[in-house]
Amino acid sequence: MVPTVEEFEFTESEMDGLEFNEEEEAELEEEMLEDSLEDFEDIESGEAMEGQEALPIAIIGKIVGKQLLKALFKITKKLIVKALNNANLRAKFKAAAKAGQPQFCRLLCPLICRRLPPWLRPLCKRLCPIVCRKFHPWVLRKVGA
Repeated sequence: MVPTVEEFEFTESEMDGLEFNEEEEAELEEEMLEDSLEDFEDIESGEAMEGQEALPIAIIGKIVGKQLLKALFKITKKLIVKALNNANLRAKFKAAAKAGQPQFCRLLCPLICRRLPPWLRPLCKRLCPIVCRKFHPWVLRKVGA
């Protein structure tokens, strides 16, 4: 049986069911704050070139990209764990993961990007395939595929 496109998309009600509650949001925010403080400490400790008052734009871009990827990894892991606890959503994840990485990304990316503010979503669409590549083998193991 050839998988249909619908198998690799969530309905609006399924997406709403994967919203984070206040406790989960607070936990994620705290983890991300700790990560950003660690990165800031690295910069202060001399990772940036000494004698410069401002960081070059390339270093700032690298730091921001790294922070956004860390945030996307944390959001994705929480979303996947939450989805795998639901039998229907678990079946969708299993079908998409078995069908391959592109189908898995097609299922997962809208969920991930939906968690970000609208002005960050264009960046999410560029970084989401990286996140999907990292989580695809992990999800295959989790669903027993």
